[in-house]
Amino acid sequence: MSWARPFCLLLVGGALPLWASSPHITSLLPTGGQRGKEREVEITGERLKGAEEIICYEPGLKFLGFDTTNSTAVKARCEIAPDAGLGEHHLRLRTATGLSELTTFFVGELPVVSETEPNNDKAHAQVVALNTTIEGSIASEDMDCFAVELQKGQQVAAEVEAIRLGRYNFDTRLAVAGPDENSSPMWMMPGSRCRTRLQASLRQTTVGICSACGR
Repeated sequence: MSWARPFCLLLVGGALPLWASSPHITSLLPTGGQRGKEREVEITGERLKGAEEIICYEPGLKFLGFDTTNSTAVKARCEIAPDAGLGEHHLRLRTATGLSELTTFFVGELPVVSETEPNNDKAHAQVVALNTTIEGSIASEDMDCFAVELQKGQQVAAEVEAIRLGRYNFDTRLAVAGPDENSSPMWMMPGSRCRTRLQASLRQTTVGICSACGR
C-alpha cells in the first residue's frame, strides 16, 4: 500500500517554522498494556534524538529510562499504575526542539499475551487462556487463529481492536468456529468494531478465534 505524504513548500527568507524541527512520531509499540504492570516501549519517527519527556494528559502512566541514541527511535520503560484509567491515554514526546503530535497508549485490565506464528489456520491455532488480551501485528493480508477451551454451557466473548487504536485504516473480520477442522464458522463479524458471544453446547470444546486482515 502506498501512502501519500502532504508537504508544504516555503519560498520565503528567514528561519524555518518551529514544526520543521519538532519530533514526529510514526509508531509507538506496543500500543498498550495491563494495569499495574511495566512495558518496554519503542517510539519510531523523525527528529527524536534528545527526547527529554513523554507528557501524559491523563494520570496513571509514567515513562522512564529514555534511550535516545539516534534520531529515529526512542526506547523507554512505561510504568502503568494499578489505578490507571482504562482505555485511551494521550501522549506527546518532548525534545529540546519541540513537541510531537498527539499519540495514544491503551490501558487494559487483562494480561497481555503476544501472538506466536505460525497460527494461520485452525490446525495451528495458538492456544490461549480465557480473559487475556492477544497482542500482534499484521503487515499485509493475513489470518491469525487462536483456540480457547470451554466447558459445557460456558460463554466467551471475543473482540478485535484495529482501527480504534488510531494507527492505520485497518479493517478486520472476526470468525468463531468449533473444534472440528472442517466445521464452518458459527459467527462471522465484519468491521473493526466486531464483538461476538457464543455458548458452548458440547461437554468440552475448543473454539478457534480467527482474525483476518481485510486490507
